[in-house]
Amino acid sequence: MPSILNGTINSNLTYNESAKNISDSEQRPFVSSIYAQIIWSSLFGSMVICAIIGNLTVITIILSYRRMRTKTNIFLFNLSFADLLMATFNAMFNFVFMLNSHWAFGTIYCTVNNFFSYLTVSCSVFTITVTSLDR
Repeated sequence: MPSILNGTINSNLTYNESAKNISDSEQRPFVSSIYAQIIWSSLFGSMVICAIIGNLTVITIILSYRRMRTKTNIFLFNLSFADLLMATFNAMFNFVFMLNSHWAFGTIYCTVNNFFSYLTVSCSVFTITVTSLDR
């Protein structure tokens, strides 16, 4: 595949060949210091843990008590389930990618990760839309 350099097509230089000539720090210029990574990781990790615990609590309460299964709470259950999927299957993996500027989880999980991202966002938007129409 030819690459475009300065508006002209250069068929002799592909992306893989040009990547070999660039050092690792030049390929990933947005890698922050180890101290910043530790701070961001601890903050983000605590947010994800709170999201998982909070959403599991909502789901458990709605499923455990029969009187909690109202129409509004079913919508809330759906939002909690979508947020739980986002927190478990998407958030931490994307955060690791943002920290390292490198996707280390393989091409299959890259596709799965994008699927879960689109699925959970769509589920949340449609649930909020249906909730507003219901009210």
